[in-house]
Amino acid sequence: MQYIDGWNLRQIVNRLRTLEIILNHDLTMFIIGRIARGLHFVHEYHNENGEHLALAHRDVSPENILIDHFGRIKVSDFGIAMATNRPTTDGYHQAGNLLYCAPEQLTNGTLDRRCDIYNIGLLMYLLFTDSDRFGIEARADSPRERIRKVMAKSPEKDLQHVDPQLARMCSVCLRENPDERYQSCEDLANDIDIYFKDAQKFVTNEQLEEVFADLFSPQPRFVSRRFVALTGSDHLDQPDYDPSVMARTPESAAPLSTIKLDDVVD
Repeated sequence: MQYIDGWNLRQIVNRLRTLEIILNHDLTMFIIGRIARGLHFVHEYHNENGEHLALAHRDVSPENILIDHFGRIKVSDFGIAMATNRPTTDGYHQAGNLLYCAPEQLTNGTLDRRCDIYNIGLLMYLLFTDSDRFGIEARADSPRERIRKVMAKSPEKDLQHVDPQLARMCSVCLRENPDERYQSCEDLANDIDIYFKDAQKFVTNEQLEEVFADLFSPQPRFVSRRFVALTGSDHLDQPDYDPSVMARTPESAAPLSTIKLDDVVD
């Protein structure tokens, strides 16, 4: 297996929280765009016989997004990926992470690539707000029922500090009805490309490499000529962020292991 020398998205968010900052939104969208492109390749994968397997990852969570020291983004842990066009009798059809799941994973609905798109929306929400959308609910009594209630609500109220175009992308990913979400990861990635083109922003792996090298240094400064393309100055501005007024507490971000959802006790 390839060794990824770097960090997962959870470690990055935890480090940002320690410094009481949040990731620049353009860097967030660059990461999300790369995740979407990678998953689109998986979703479109054909086996050696030319058969389209209709794969779904089913566990797109912060712990499974890896970023190496060169700013390269990897989607990992395909241990519960499944070919959604084939019947399964292993009892794990709805398997996944309770903290990062789609509505259809909680209701025995039909699974396809769009459950991964929902999870991408949850990753966007995490990076925009510094909190897991279902963090508190997942640790309460009757977690599935509580999570389902949150799923039925629009996330836009929590994203008022985000550019409306980016907030809308996140909101579309998090639609309760799969038919109302992006229908492919490529559609989402294309919208992100259009956003960067219209905003005349240019983000690279090299910028990401430098940001995270600085982030995990003893005294981050985020000062580099590489950031001019993002902000017009050599200092990487941070979005307005006050952790004291965030709706969710830091403890809600503690990771949950991958579990079989049917084994959750209400």
